[in-house]
Amino acid sequence: MKFIAKHPRTRELLAGWAGSSDKLAVAAHFFWIAGTPIQKSWQGLLQSLLFDLLRGHPYVVSRVSPNRWAAAKAGRWQTAAEPWSVSELAATLRALATADHVSLRMCFFIDGLDEYDSNHAELCEVLRDMASSPHIKMCLSSRRWPVFERSFGEDSQESLDIHELTRNDIRKFVNDQLQAHSRWTAEVSEEVTVEKAELVDRIVAQADGVFLWAFFVTRSLREDLSNGERIGDLNRRFSQLPSDLDQLFRHMLENVNPDDHPKMAGILQAAIHALEPLHVDLYWQLEKEFEGHGPASRGPGEPGPPEGIAVRREQTICSINEKTKGLLRLVYDRVEFLHRT
Repeated sequence: MKFIAKHPRTRELLAGWAGSSDKLAVAAHFFWIAGTPIQKSWQGLLQSLLFDLLRGHPYVVSRVSPNRWAAAKAGRWQTAAEPWSVSELAATLRALATADHVSLRMCFFIDGLDEYDSNHAELCEVLRDMASSPHIKMCLSSRRWPVFERSFGEDSQESLDIHELTRNDIRKFVNDQLQAHSRWTAEVSEEVTVEKAELVDRIVAQADGVFLWAFFVTRSLREDLSNGERIGDLNRRFSQLPSDLDQLFRHMLENVNPDDHPKMAGILQAAIHALEPLHVDLYWQLEKEFEGHGPASRGPGEPGPPEGIAVRREQTICSINEKTKGLLRLVYDRVEFLHRT
């Protein structure tokens, strides 16, 4: 959704619909069930859309929120800066969408409707009502739940099944990853060749368009190959893997060595609660504390000898990868989640 919303071609086509780029307003919101309350709420959606719309076209503020505008002009900053209620947010967005004196054409990109934390049917009803305006276009995404299918999926001309579009890409990825392993290509009998093709077909079908699921499953099977498993064994192991992404994550973490569970929990908690990705050296310190050594004497500001830094960081990354089963990755010396899910 972010790719579509930010693509220059999208803006070009929308500007043609609006008449010019000056008359076009684009706003986006990404629901996230694992995020803060505001990231999965109706209030969060309204705030995101209004912020994007008014930031790009500040001249309309006085027309759609005259009371706050008047308070700001009069210097009553406390009144102007009061928190917005949900009803005020909704009324302002409605005014922006229906005002004859505002010539904007608006396009909303809203991702993850299934991660909204309240009544999905009511959300769909409001969105459909907004989309009925000739001034508004919307691009929405969700899992294929019945409530969304009933509201938005009946017209095949206005919907896309992303899992169908990514099927061939997932198949290529799975094939390339498994073919790159020497033990996968070592067995070449006709029976094994059939088993390989069946396994790839099963992975692609069960992924159902979810690339992240295919990534972790394929990596797990590659690890099994490295541990000496035969192709027939891989088919049996695959049958034991959950098809749900959340359950797959749980399955992966449950396979971490029980002795490492305290470290695993500490590492994941640090990554979850950090306001931004933490430096890898902080995870080294965290592991030292779990080992009972107390706070490490050196921090990122006191790195020590260069040769020691490289070894320490390599050890830390290997440890993080093993204890979180690849859910965290290193990006420019900082540790972040492989995917926000």
